Amino acid sequence: MSAVPTPGSILKQYQTQTPFEPIILQSQQHKLISADEEGHQRIRFMLNDGKNSINAMFKPDSSGQTSIENLTKYCYLKISDLQLTHTSSKRFLVFERAEVVGQGEKPDAVYPVIDSVLNEHPEWDMTGGLQGQAAVKQNSENGGAMSVEPSPAPELRKKPSSKPDFVGEIYSIDQLSPYQSKWTIKARVSFKGQMRTYHNSKGDGKLFNCNFLDETGEIRATGFNDAADKFYDLLQEGKVYYISRCRMNSAKPQFSNLKHQYELQFDRDTQIEECDDDNNVPKLHFDFVPLNEIQNLDPNAIIDVIGVLKDVKELKEITARSTGKPFNRRDVVIVDPSHFAMNISLWNKDAVEFNLPSGSVVALKGAKVQDFGGRSLSLTPSGSITFNPDTPESHKLKGWYDSQGVNENFKSLKQEDGPARSSLNSVPAILERKTIRQAEMENLGHTSNQDFFNLKATITYLKTDNFSYPACLNDGCNRKVLEQPDGTWRCEKCQANHDHPNHRYILTCSVLDETGQLWLTLFDNEATKLIGMSAGDLIQLKENENTSFKKLIDTHISMKEFAFRIRARLDEYNGQERVRYTVSGLSELDFKNESEALCKKLDEILI
Repeated sequence: MSAVPTPGSILKQYQTQTPFEPIILQSQQHKLISADEEGHQRIRFMLNDGKNSINAMFKPDSSGQTSIENLTKYCYLKISDLQLTHTSSKRFLVFERAEVVGQGEKPDAVYPVIDSVLNEHPEWDMTGGLQGQAAVKQNSENGGAMSVEPSPAPELRKKPSSKPDFVGEIYSIDQLSPYQSKWTIKARVSFKGQMRTYHNSKGDGKLFNCNFLDETGEIRATGFNDAADKFYDLLQEGKVYYISRCRMNSAKPQFSNLKHQYELQFDRDTQIEECDDDNNVPKLHFDFVPLNEIQNLDPNAIIDVIGVLKDVKELKEITARSTGKPFNRRDVVIVDPSHFAMNISLWNKDAVEFNLPSGSVVALKGAKVQDFGGRSLSLTPSGSITFNPDTPESHKLKGWYDSQGVNENFKSLKQEDGPARSSLNSVPAILERKTIRQAEMENLGHTSNQDFFNLKATITYLKTDNFSYPACLNDGCNRKVLEQPDGTWRCEKCQANHDHPNHRYILTCSVLDETGQLWLTLFDNEATKLIGMSAGDLIQLKENENTSFKKLIDTHISMKEFAFRIRARLDEYNGQERVRYTVSGLSELDFKNESEALCKKLDEILI
């Protein structure tokens, strides 16, 4: 049997009274649901055969296979000991054995879920459909004969005493796509943002965002103008609703940390009604990242974290340099059993109302990784804080902190491992430098994590075209803005137009040392240090005084030696993997310390 799926094989399982196995399917998504002390894993899947997709569950028995080795996204699975079953609204493929037999690529199309196909053609379903009371399972012990086993009783969903007329078949959030038109979800509002205003060439407007949560995942929703007025007060964080007839758009991952590939937009046809029964709808959903792993994440990544509150700073007011707008800010520090401490910035209402004592457990959803002066977090406008959540992770953390964590010392990521960027010219930092050849020989950046190293090198070439991009003026946004026909600059994230952009550097340069050459990327903070002026000022200099611009580059930057702090990370470009080197710190050389470091090296050699 070829180790690739056969298109139509999922439908064939339902069209024959005797299911066949093994079957090869591709994993589109998978999520570990639970694991016991003996290593038995329950894994949720969305599988496809190249034509249709199906919800699936790996559910090993006590005496068989306990887990699936080498499981990756888009891999091919050879599945056996399978069972077709269902809940009141969804079909499932449950299997006890599987092995990875190949690696596929991301599908070019979205395959319709088998439920939608069989709901339109119930005559194709030989298993009895969603109303059937039997699940068909292959019995390998009796030579392939069909055995009929009672299927789990459908999960009863209590409805309000007056069920809304628009509520039809209930879909799970992970089933939603533009290919379904008549759907309803039953979901909890896990987050609701503030009503915001915006201005563009079409006039003023308002919007708000919220997230809906069920047992399969979360999806983001947005309401504009009339829809925002209609649904803002109706939707309350923590309550459960029936939602139907929303517009389905592709998700914008730069605006949200949710993993769903689509998002909802409320319009005039949208129908929402509160549900009295919130059974089986989870209240919380987090994908926690341990604090010690944050140093390996990309800047601006949006994550969830949980920790014990170690310190609470005073509330302070700051003013955004770009807009002059005042903000309230409060920094707090959390710790976890990885022995790391993390500084988190809270803003405005969250900062003002924060009054939790030290020793409390705090879970944050939607925190942004910052890379200024080391690693820290900032709670995004769409993020949320949960105090002392009623979860196993929370109870375990509280027990650990009360018994031992309260007396431990913690390592801060406010500064990077090794020499901090403010001490690139300290003697220890100089002694820890690597040459370009050493960095390449040690394969820095080729691992799953990013690597940092110190480097002394000379800038030999600086790209002077496309060295910046026009960014949003709003504090903390930095997204690219597009010029509009009326001359304003539009930020899609903030839904706002600006009279002018804030130009930010993305600078590329070539450096040499005695052993080799590297291409480096400098973002706004480090590029400003190197050039000595903002990107906007450099653009003006280039356009108005080109001679002075060339003199600045040729005289003050080219062929000049600097101390660099480099972050090396594997990146993919045009289908090929390569190491990307980014400058996370730079400084001019301190020749006094250079001499002292050289003396120490000589002492080691002579002794």
